[in-house]
Amino acid sequence: TVLIDYLGSRYICQSILPGILQGERSHTILLGSVDVEILMKCDEDFQELLKEKIGEPLNLLSRPVYTNPLSDNRREECRRMKKASLVVEAVEETKEKEVESEETMYTCCPLETKGIQGSDQRRYLLDFGRMTPRDANWVPQAQGGTGKWEATESVNRIPKSLFDEEWTMNVLRPELVNQWIRSEMSKFIEQKRKEYAEASAIDGNDADNEKPDVSAEGKTEKTKEDEKFTITEEEQRSVTDNLKLNVNVFLPDVRVVNREEMKLDEEKARAAASFLWDDVLPRITRAVRERGLSQAPVDGKGLTEFLHRSGVNCRYLGRLASLAREEELRDEKVKDDLKHGRLAVTPRRTMPQSWLDLLECEMVARAAKHVLDSYLVEGSLVGAARPLQITASFLSALVSEREETAAQTENRLEKRGLSIPDDDDLLGLVPFDLGTGDALPLPARSRTEIWQDIETEIGRRFRYNLVLFNKSNKSGRTIYTPLLRRFCQ
Repeated sequence: TVLIDYLGSRYICQSILPGILQGERSHTILLGSVDVEILMKCDEDFQELLKEKIGEPLNLLSRPVYTNPLSDNRREECRRMKKASLVVEAVEETKEKEVESEETMYTCCPLETKGIQGSDQRRYLLDFGRMTPRDANWVPQAQGGTGKWEATESVNRIPKSLFDEEWTMNVLRPELVNQWIRSEMSKFIEQKRKEYAEASAIDGNDADNEKPDVSAEGKTEKTKEDEKFTITEEEQRSVTDNLKLNVNVFLPDVRVVNREEMKLDEEKARAAASFLWDDVLPRITRAVRERGLSQAPVDGKGLTEFLHRSGVNCRYLGRLASLAREEELRDEKVKDDLKHGRLAVTPRRTMPQSWLDLLECEMVARAAKHVLDSYLVEGSLVGAARPLQITASFLSALVSEREETAAQTENRLEKRGLSIPDDDDLLGLVPFDLGTGDALPLPARSRTEIWQDIETEIGRRFRYNLVLFNKSNKSGRTIYTPLLRRFCQ
């Protein structure tokens, strides 16, 4: 399976699996459903196999779900979308035995997952895109989220609400889940050790002051205080089982079988998301400050790999940039206090300025790609007919510091001995003839408009306001060569 971005559209391309989609009725549904009008199935043997091979290694919790999980409003909406679609054909009515809508089944997989047995008798798992729960930090607090983003100040281009259909697929990384489980296990062990120490101290105070017996081999028998602290395998298993996560939490328009169990599952998902916000992100910032450039990545690709290893998705680039900015402001305050004699000792470590530079560069590059895609698909794909012209003007605005005045443009062209390009020159950038009809012309966007769209996308996607880029290079820290390289990757 590959993703291909072409002229502003993303295509999912997948090779045909053997035994699937080859002939009629050549495969059997073992888990899930291929249509909202067909109730979900669950083969017990297949479910046990998934629980052993996927649920246990990924710490997924099996919970009961309705075979008809969607709400009535959502199902009706899906019917309207199918009728309006020119691609989706009507699904034939199934002749299989009807199942009551209130019937439930146990599963550890996402609701959209499908288990299929092909004609080659092999079993395939499709649409298994969510191996972890939704990130509660990106769920609105009114819908059960942590409220971390709502507690921060929303100014300028940062939207006040977290509601966005795109965030439904914002899930926690498996690396983060493993870190959270290890952290919770460490807390459990520390608590047990503390309880054991307190119990040993009480027993030691109540014990008689008798000399220890000496065995025939001349060795002193161990007293209770000398016994090593251990945790049984059953206790470890109990803790890890309690830390398993339900991947079907915080899903809108989905009916819940047991609300009490769902509340417990949502609480664990919020705990994992809070661990990311309160522990992992500040720890990364402290590590960059204390270790300096020796451990920090040097480009966008290395930054992405570094964050993923740490269990952090790139949508937290804005939060990391905010933490880095706070550290820089603190360093500036310390510098000012030293200058005016209000501080006698300077801290040993300071925040490397390159860290914030790298974070903003990555956010601008990612947001710019989305903005360019929107330009290419607008106007009923009119923009896709002129990709070279749109891309050239977009890149010129992306790597420029300010809008060029008319006098500057005229002076520049005179020095180069060129004239202002006419329509024929611009049409030379079009890969094919557009004809001479009355098609709507593409809007001519200035640098200011392009950067406004980029900053709006950064505010929506990363919830961050730029402090370095698009500021007339007042800081002297905006380097456009790495930005252009990262944009083109």
